[in-house]
Amino acid sequence: FGGSSSDVGYSVQQTAEGGYIMAGYTESFGIGTSDVWLVKANLFGIEEWTQTYGGTGADVGKYIQITSDGGFIITGSTYSGASTYNDVFLLKTNSTGSEEWTQTYGGPSNDIGECVQETQDGGFIIAGSMYIPLVPEDNQLNMYLIKTDANGIEEWSYNYGGLNADKGYSVVQSSDGGFVVAGYYTTFDSSSGNNQDLWVLKTNAEGQEEWSHTYGGEDSDVAYSLTAAEDGGFVITGMYRND
Repeated sequence: FGGSSSDVGYSVQQTAEGGYIMAGYTESFGIGTSDVWLVKANLFGIEEWTQTYGGTGADVGKYIQITSDGGFIITGSTYSGASTYNDVFLLKTNSTGSEEWTQTYGGPSNDIGECVQETQDGGFIIAGSMYIPLVPEDNQLNMYLIKTDANGIEEWSYNYGGLNADKGYSVVQSSDGGFVVAGYYTTFDSSSGNNQDLWVLKTNAEGQEEWSHTYGGEDSDVAYSLTAAEDGGFVITGMYRND
């Protein structure tokens, strides 16, 4: 799928009739530097329709989920708004890709949404990263969690992490109504420099941290995807580096 320029797919889900819905970005179509791109294919992978969304800047879709009403919810980043930085965006469409609403979130620097899930109350939870300006030419990257209602209106948001680079890539709602986020946490050692560890953080339903754990060795370890297991635990996959 694609045109004469760069076109990238980041996320795919199977639809109720056995086809597929894919989200990413396109530089071949749309009106911006890059636009959020949805591609709907049938069960044989044959394109049925595509839609683009965004403004004149760079807009990217990172994750898509099918919602309980049969539509789609997409998160990623937008550089097309009034801000001079990337903001997290949330885009809701119906089952044929027609836009129903969009919302943006973020602080005074670059913020990105990496994963979105519909919550038990019909709202949405977004995991990603927030850049917090510390001093000129320096930023602190934190794991970012945003809870919205069914219309994308923010109910609460929190950032988690230390003084280095920390990021969330995947989120699920736990059986107790809280949330579990996976990504990476960075520590600094004067002899070896930055060390990233796989990071799993649990919050309650209001976003307050309940526990967190890190896993990994002396190099860069990252969790990219998290899913709930039948026994109440969680399964995480990502990258382990051992030079």
